[in-house]
This record gives sequence, structure tokens and C-alpha cells, in this order.
Amino acid sequence: MAPEVVGIICIAILLGLMVLGVNIAVALALVGVLGIGIIAGSQAGFSVVGVVTFRSVAVFSFVALPLFLLMGEFAYEAGLVGDIFKAANKWLGALPGGMGMAVITACAGFGTISGSGVVAAAAMTRVCWPELMKLRYDRGLAAGLLASGGGLAVLIPPSMLAVLYGMFTQTSIGQVLLAGVIPGIITATLLMTLIYTRARLQPQVAPRAPRVPMREKFGSLKAIWSVILLALIVTGGMYAGFFTATEAAAAGAFGAFAIALAMRRMSWTMFKSSLAQTAKTTSFIFLILIGAFVFSRLLVLSNISPSITDAIGGWQVPRVFVLIGILSLYVMLGMFMDATAMLAVSISTVFPIVTSLGYNPVWFGTVFIMMVEVGGITPPVGLGVFAVKGILGDQIQTWSIFKNAQQFLFCYVVMITLLIIFPQLALWIPMNMEG
Repeated sequence: MAPEVVGIICIAILLGLMVLGVNIAVALALVGVLGIGIIAGSQAGFSVVGVVTFRSVAVFSFVALPLFLLMGEFAYEAGLVGDIFKAANKWLGALPGGMGMAVITACAGFGTISGSGVVAAAAMTRVCWPELMKLRYDRGLAAGLLASGGGLAVLIPPSMLAVLYGMFTQTSIGQVLLAGVIPGIITATLLMTLIYTRARLQPQVAPRAPRVPMREKFGSLKAIWSVILLALIVTGGMYAGFFTATEAAAAGAFGAFAIALAMRRMSWTMFKSSLAQTAKTTSFIFLILIGAFVFSRLLVLSNISPSITDAIGGWQVPRVFVLIGILSLYVMLGMFMDATAMLAVSISTVFPIVTSLGYNPVWFGTVFIMMVEVGGITPPVGLGVFAVKGILGDQIQTWSIFKNAQQFLFCYVVMITLLIIFPQLALWIPMNMEG
């Protein structure tokens, strides 16, 4: 059987296993071993597992992933998300849609210390939902806002997905992380503008909070010194060339732990919980990583990736049309897969195509992350939506969250369009970083 035919059959089997609900890591590894075994022999198939299992994860730069996760866990356990929201609400609450804008500000702020959109959406829902309900915000609008705002944590460094993208594509993790800064700020501004406009047109859905004295506003800034310090250590340290991404992750994790101790917000139980959750998440991601590398070996052996790249290279169409086709593919994948699965299944095929068209790999990493944010609020999977639903339970229907999140989808589409037209929005900071 021709290697190309084996590759196509294996891709079909992989998709079938995913539809049946088989664990993505198991499906990738199983199909990869099967395909390599058919092409190169059973011994080669099993030996690849042993080699890839070690080589794919025994890389120093990959230590950044668990350390960034640990930093986020420490920050969450210390209650820093609540501090950010309270300060933002004091400054913005009295404006039209002010508390909604405070939610977005808090999501962006929490994104500087936590790289998971699902964690951010869940954490923000626990903290912000009661306050939004006290002010009589529309339930659907509030839930859709929380689901959409959580996606900012995936874009703003330290982003777990940016680290994974760098690991999969061998792109500078530090540059991919910093590429999200400007798009993250612009996206947050777009979301806040939408909330403000909606509140102006329909004041009843997003009432104003009472005015707060200026002294109280400035006093609230004392509570967020820890978040600002962590952001300066991690993002500022990487930009100035003081740290690599791995060193910044280590400094951030230690800094978050030290801050939690200094604020008397870290108990032995919280410490153990943070370590356990980090280990659990890291193990899950690294298993997917191993499976994805095995599967990518199959795609190389079967000549699938080079064939697709060569075929597309022969098309006489503007490269932006190919890019739009790839982004459309990610919209469809986002309907049925989470971010890690999308990356693991697609990147070994899509990345060579993108680079062959002359697109910057750091820039494409930012665009990919933006597409994941779109998937986070797109039915039927939408993990950001289900994170909010999991916290709220029977207080709101899932369909209502999806429905209300779609208005914020417009902001992400605008940002993706801006990135395509003005790639320097993502590239300016990484290209000017020291070191």
C-alpha cells in the first residue's frame, strides 16, 4: 500500500476515534504507531514511541509550561483575581456598562498571571457573577461576557497555548508569548467598547454602579501591586532580555508563591492543591504532546505534509486566500475540539504550509491563538462557555451563554482582520526584544 494512502486512511481513523470520544493523546499515539508500523514495519512503529516519548519532552525550554501553570495556580489560590476586579470596578463601575468593562479589565489583568482561558473564565465567574447580579445585569449578557473575556488569558502572556505552539513548531517561546501583548490590549479595548456601546443603547441590560470617591479609587490600586509586579517580572523580564521564557516562568512561579506568603494567603492545603493541579494538567498536556509527535512522524513518513505543501504552492492564487481557508478550517475544528487538540491534530500539516507561503511563524502563532479564542465561544464545544456554565449551574441555560457570547465574537474577528492587514501589531514587540 502506498504511504500516501496509509496516511489518508490513518487521518480518517483518527477523526473517527475523536468522534467516538477516545482520548486525544491515545488516539494520536495509537494511529501514529499503526501507520508507521504499516509503512516501515511493526518494530519501527514501536521503537518510534520509545524515542519520541523521551526526545519530545526532555527539552529544557519545555519546563516553562508547568512553571507558568504553577504561577497561575498560586495566583488563583491567593485570590489575586478578586483584587484586580475590585480595583477595576472602582475606576470604571460608574460608567455605562462600567462593571462589564471592569470584568474585561480583570480578565486581561488575570491573563498576565494565568495562561489558561478556561481557568480565567471559571475564576472570573466565581468572583464577578455575584457582583453583576447585585447590579441587576442581564444574565445572558453577563455570562456571555465572562465566557468571552476569559479568552484574553490565552492571548496575553504568559499564555499556555503560546508555550505549546512554540514547543510544537520549534519557534521561540519568548517571542510567541510577547507577540500577544498588543493584540491582547486591542482586543480588550474592543470588548470594552462593545459593552459601553450596548449599555448606552440599552441601559437596562448593564446598569451603572454608584460613584466612588477619588481617594477610594486610588486606594484600590494598593491591592493590585502584586499583579503589576508579576507582570513586570515575567513580561518585562523577557522583553528586556533578563530572562528566557523558561527563566521567566521560574521567576514568576517563585514570585507568585512569595507574594501569596507575604499577603498571608497561602496555606499548606492551598500549596498542595496548586502542585497537584499543576502536575495533573502538565501530565495531560505532555501525553498529548507525545502522541502528536508520534502522529507527526507518520505524516512525514507517509509524505502527506510535503505533498499538501507542494500542491498548495502550485496554486495560482493570492496567499491570503489560502490563509483564509486555513482559518476557516480552524473555525470548524473549534466547534468540536479544545485548543490543545486543535494544535496537536493540525499544526504538523498547517505549519509547513503557512511558512512556505512566507508568513512569519511568530505572527501565525498569534493568529492561531485568536482562532482558539473564537473556538472557545463557538458551539457546540466552546470550553469557555462550559467553564462558565459549570460554575453557574442551573442559574442559566447553556444555549443562552452561547447566544450572548456571539456578539463578542465580532471583536475577535475584527482583531484577526487587523492582524492580517497589519502583522506588525503582533511582531513589533518580539522583533524589538533584547537578547
